[in-house]
Amino acid sequence: MSLASLCKNRPEDFCIRPFRCFYLAFIFYLQKMNRVFVAFLLLTSIGAQAQENLADSSLLSKLHETRRSYDRERGNQLAIYNGIQHYPYSPAIDGIAYFQADEWKKGSVIFSDILYEEIFMKYDLVTDQLIVTPNYDGGLFMALYSPRVKEFSFGGSRFVRLSRESTNGEMPDGFYQVLSTGKVTAFARTQKFIEEKVDITGISRWFEMKTRYYVLKDGKYKMIRSKNDLISLLKEHRREVNQALSNLKLKYRKNVQQNIVAATDAYNQSN
Repeated sequence: MSLASLCKNRPEDFCIRPFRCFYLAFIFYLQKMNRVFVAFLLLTSIGAQAQENLADSSLLSKLHETRRSYDRERGNQLAIYNGIQHYPYSPAIDGIAYFQADEWKKGSVIFSDILYEEIFMKYDLVTDQLIVTPNYDGGLFMALYSPRVKEFSFGGSRFVRLSRESTNGEMPDGFYQVLSTGKVTAFARTQKFIEEKVDITGISRWFEMKTRYYVLKDGKYKMIRSKNDLISLLKEHRREVNQALSNLKLKYRKNVQQNIVAATDAYNQSN
């Protein structure tokens, strides 16, 4: 019996107790699938439903641990390790191509609507791609297909993917670092480019970095080009914003990100 026919025959269960309906359906699937695959399918397909219906937090914790154990057992067979081979940049290029440092960090990523945790990753700012590996000593470095990456986090930083389509044409496609959230949300879009110079000593190459800042307010995205842009956008709480910037005691031009975070945090905390 399929999930559709089961729910059709028992509509009252589907409408009133959707989690029960899914549970019964999986019992039928047990006859056709092996136990490990069912456990994985259960966790990925109805994990959100379970969180809404199971009040026992310890059980939820066990479900998450089961999922993590499953990921560890599968290792490099996980679907996330399916992408284009990523090759390290030439050491002859000065600087680093990645976000913050050329080191693998453990983090989490939502890829193809599935959450993966404790994944070794780097964020390539030149290609705007998330690079993952099952073993950073093994040489299998995969660049994930960016449109399938909903968000990822590592080292205390969180990134979300925005597109022209999802932002009504206001934002270029790409990954954006979330700086603050609340009534307004601040983002940073950081990119790196390979620059080169030719002179009598030869060719020198380096990574040049450029960062743009945006604030989402009332459903619209606004690029912040100056301190005046920031204060003007947050004018409803101008006094609190100016006070936060004054307390920060950092010049805006040399510390743009810190100032934007301080200002938007002050706005979000204001009544």
